[in-house]
Amino acid sequence: MMKRLFLFLAITSFLGLTGCLRNGSDTIALPFGKIPDGVIPEPIKEQFMNHMPIYEGITPPVVTGEYLCKPDELVYTSDNQFNVGYVFAPCYFAFMNQTASGMATFREKQASLVGDASEVYIVGSGTNFSAYYISHETHYDDNNAVEATVTRSNVLSGTLTPNGIRNYYLAFIVLDKYDPNNIIMDVNEYRIFKDGDGVAERYDWRTSKNLQEIQETLPSFTDAKPITK
Repeated sequence: MMKRLFLFLAITSFLGLTGCLRNGSDTIALPFGKIPDGVIPEPIKEQFMNHMPIYEGITPPVVTGEYLCKPDELVYTSDNQFNVGYVFAPCYFAFMNQTASGMATFREKQASLVGDASEVYIVGSGTNFSAYYISHETHYDDNNAVEATVTRSNVLSGTLTPNGIRNYYLAFIVLDKYDPNNIIMDVNEYRIFKDGDGVAERYDWRTSKNLQEIQETLPSFTDAKPITK
């Protein structure tokens, strides 16, 4: 009950802001040039900012492109399921169709997980940026059947360079899930990740002929055994 109340308060706090971001049935008010304070509950946002930058500004860089976060290293987790420094399977992600107003779309793949966001709100200035988006993700089992679905609120930050995103960080909080086998972290739990070598490099993963082969050799996102660095 408390978790449902916590989520309700986080969502209803959006209503006093201006602008909007829609993703399916999700409608979230957005201020101009910053990630809205109410999108991430303030105590959690403060926790995020203890471990990562969150940029503001109305002149973000154009981040359209495909990237690879490897090693995908855990910086912080609220549920203590994994130790800090745990390395997850490489995460492939893409920003697409960024407009002059800083809106874009998003897609990701990480082992047995695929996800997307139909609207991403990008803020920042110079080469520094933060992207806020609600992602809808699907986890598949070894037989390629749907095992779980998750809705997350995400903040991704970094500095754009010719080689990729330097000082890449991703923080998210779980908003909702369908998870009959309880393989996903609970609603309102949150995690922060970084690229362990400092740069999420550019990588043409959506058209790579080797992507399927690469992914077949990766442990699943929910594998309980750490990947050797």
